[in-house]
Amino acid sequence: MACSEWFEMVSAGADDQLSEEESSRLHDHLATCQQCTELFETFAIEHRRLRFRAPADHDPLVTNLLQERQTDRSASLLGFKARTLVGAVGVIAAVGALVSAIHFAQQSTPASSPKLDAAVRIDARKHTFDNSEVTVTTGQSVEWRNSGELTHHIVRTGEDGASDTVLAPGHSYHATFTQPGVYRFWCMIHEGMQGTVTVDL
Repeated sequence: MACSEWFEMVSAGADDQLSEEESSRLHDHLATCQQCTELFETFAIEHRRLRFRAPADHDPLVTNLLQERQTDRSASLLGFKARTLVGAVGVIAAVGALVSAIHFAQQSTPASSPKLDAAVRIDARKHTFDNSEVTVTTGQSVEWRNSGELTHHIVRTGEDGASDTVLAPGHSYHATFTQPGVYRFWCMIHEGMQGTVTVDL
């Protein structure tokens, strides 16, 4: 049997857990003690065997639990995807209905309305308005047209508060200003995309 007082140090040495000084002391001892040398070699072999051991087969119970958990995750993910798809379809339908209602409202202006000055047009392209500061007279309309490929969410202030509309590519939005003042407009989606409409008498 190995020297009992060296047992801990031999074990720690086989696991490479000794300081430089301790390692030197152990090396000197192993040079003089055959039993500790054999114990050190046994520990080192066992340490390597444990470190490089092939993985054991899983117990069938563990395998079954892992399969059930994967099935539960798949079902949960499928449910989440289905709910997300239904929600997205609902949002698209609502936006489509809103755009159609606005388009219909714009098309159904009475034919007997007196013709005022032509509308001032503001084109939205990419992340900017091409005409961010416009001046109109009272009763004159402003048209925001999406001439780009990105959808914009236009918000404008007016005499009756703020109003907004989703402006898909190729669509336009009209507003008539009847009160003098300075009114702001901006895109809620694209930061820095903003401007003003100044209404004179």
